[in-house]
Amino acid sequence: MNKEHLMKLNWNMPAVLRPFYRQELTAHHTCWREGNHLAAWRHLERAHILGQPYPLEHTTVHWKMLRFGLRTKNTKEVIGTASPSVGRSG
Repeated sequence: MNKEHLMKLNWNMPAVLRPFYRQELTAHHTCWREGNHLAAWRHLERAHILGQPYPLEHTTVHWKMLRFGLRTKNTKEVIGTASPSVGRSG
């Protein structure tokens, strides 16, 4: 297979995008501390969208989603986050 067919990995999130990603993670943490779990989850989802093309950020958000599922005893989220290849929508 030649190089043209290989998927390009975006190892570094662009500096212009990073503050928005961090803002979502900070908002998640704040909402979690305040007991607003629904808002905390929504901020994780937004961080996930921003981080998806970047392996480190994407993995970080998946780890936080897994922890969220464990802390809220949400079996569906734990299974979905731990095994995305099983077939999650979204």
